[in-house]
Amino acid sequence: MDEEKPLSSDQIKDNVDILKRKLRKDTSPLYQCLYSAINEALVRKLTWKNPLASQVISNRSELIQKLPVHLQKAFMKLAQLMKPTLMPKVKDMCREFITNTSSHNCDKRLPGRLIHDGTWKAPLALNIFQTEKKLVLEDFN
Repeated sequence: MDEEKPLSSDQIKDNVDILKRKLRKDTSPLYQCLYSAINEALVRKLTWKNPLASQVISNRSELIQKLPVHLQKAFMKLAQLMKPTLMPKVKDMCREFITNTSSHNCDKRLPGRLIHDGTWKAPLALNIFQTEKKLVLEDFN
């Protein structure tokens, strides 16, 4: 799995400058307020873990939380517009899956050995683990 590499302070500053240029292009009150809220003091506090350092404005960020309520709502409206719509084929596949695996159909279609009997299986699992551990230890001796 690829791990995210930390951004240097120069990379963070460059990213924030790019973000500010994007915000400056729009004259709406929301964008202008965000533009003016991103100042040098804020940029100096950013670490690579902060979404703003990667040009991402999170609805949970201090930047958004400090906006007037009407601008917070405007931001969230924009965020909702960014949600992709579910493709009809995916919706159909989900409905089919739910229909095929609903509880009233499930018992009829699963073989008896796959139906849970409601008993706790931990003692069996613990015994298996202890047996495997013993076998591994014996291999090293």
